[in-house]
Amino acid sequence: MDWWANALLIAGGYLLGSAPLIHLLATHRGVDLRRVGSGNVGGSNLWQNLGPGVGAVGALADILKGVIPVVIGRGLGFDLNASAAAGVAAVAGQIWPLFLRFDGGRGNSAGLGMAIVASPVAFALSLVPAALGSAWKGLPALLARRGTATPERWRFRAQSRSVPLGLLGTFALMPLLSWLRDDPPGVTWALLAVLALIVARRLTAGLCDHRPRGLAALWHRLLFDRQLP
Repeated sequence: MDWWANALLIAGGYLLGSAPLIHLLATHRGVDLRRVGSGNVGGSNLWQNLGPGVGAVGALADILKGVIPVVIGRGLGFDLNASAAAGVAAVAGQIWPLFLRFDGGRGNSAGLGMAIVASPVAFALSLVPAALGSAWKGLPALLARRGTATPERWRFRAQSRSVPLGLLGTFALMPLLSWLRDDPPGVTWALLAVLALIVARRLTAGLCDHRPRGLAALWHRLLFDRQLP
């Protein structure tokens, strides 16, 4: 393929990622996600404010943002490297969408979608940290249903932080596993680029707000995708 064809595919990936589907789902129901909950135009904030049904639709839409550019690229005869790059562009679009003044979601859903089709084995193996983080979050509720209190030594301050920590572990494992499996170099670099984009978004989110600064705040944002309490 000529360089301009690759550029068009990548630009199309970014525009698809920029499509404000979650924002439109929320505003159609009279909710501006930028003014409620975490203020993030993402699937978790949609879920928390409009329920699991709408939240699941929004999460699926964002996952497909990462899937579609890779699938279309391969279907049109582009090599896997160029198709994976288009998937990375979709992640960038979800994080910094053209249609929402470059302030979007966290990129997790689109990043997972891109990895599903670009390197399925690396994706599946790397899900362990994300699964553990989700299980840890749900542990207190599970124990409560059984009438058992959560042991103090098992408690992780603010269990919700275990999910972003697990996701960070998953995205960090993906390029390593891709490299160990001898995936095409462009795929490994694409997964590394997804990790870099997600880390950049975490570290820069909320910088315009009057919130805690310094190394501790940056470290907290990196690991837990949250500001300091």
